[in-house]
Amino acid sequence: MGLQMSKWIYVFLILALTGCATNGKVEPGSENSAELPNNDALLHTAAIAYQDKNWADSYRQYRQLIEASATDSDTWFRLGVSAYRLDKLKEAEYAFEQVVRKEPRHRKALFNLSLLSLGKGTQYLDQYLKVTPPDQREPALEKTLHDLQTLGW
Repeated sequence: MGLQMSKWIYVFLILALTGCATNGKVEPGSENSAELPNNDALLHTAAIAYQDKNWADSYRQYRQLIEASATDSDTWFRLGVSAYRLDKLKEAEYAFEQVVRKEPRHRKALFNLSLLSLGKGTQYLDQYLKVTPPDQREPALEKTLHDLQTLGW
């Protein structure tokens, strides 16, 4: 019972923090605010899936919330993390960009966007090395790629 109670307390805290993070506005052109309370059950199950690292369910449920006009930054952020974990990198990037649009100082979204950008840059640098003969390569780019690969990119 202790573990189950801890799980419910955690879910309650997530829901409470999510409520604090919203601005209470409904975006123009979205459904009216009367529909948002109907999403409470979905928000609850999405939070549990996210906590349990069930990325497929988390992703699906946060997408449903976004489509149902739940456009707060926490929902977008969790959608981004879930998309990233499912290797849906373009969707993850878009979701994190939505977070930063709403909260320009959202450190975790900014950090995740920088990681996504580093990943893209590493791919391009690797491609550069494959198509460029060794005697024509820019030494600084070779060193940069080596350093990124050393860091696990």
